[in-house]
Amino acid sequence: MLKAYDLSFVPSFVCGFPWNDIDKLKSEIEFCEQAKADYISVNMGVRVYPHTRFTEKIFPELKEHRERFRGVLDNNESLLKPLYYIKDEDFLGQVCDLPKSHNVKVIGL
Repeated sequence: MLKAYDLSFVPSFVCGFPWNDIDKLKSEIEFCEQAKADYISVNMGVRVYPHTRFTEKIFPELKEHRERFRGVLDNNESLLKPLYYIKDEDFLGQVCDLPKSHNVKVIGL
């Protein structure tokens, strides 16, 4: 139906949450391909915003796991400067290594 109106179908996934896993992402991508997505956007990294439950949960990791954060780490207690969280480097690598048959565009940090 979208094609009849010259509209694109471009599902977008935000990856990097602690609960993300590569098998679930692969199954979601396969579903989108079966649904004839024009392409699939996979955004790596979750923006850390102030006063959210997600931030309250992961922010204590900043001191212990700095490698999980990208952006302005120091002197950013207000979190108004860009700061992103990604589960781990292995997950990032797995997403980047998805088979080329997938019509996936990975957008990184």
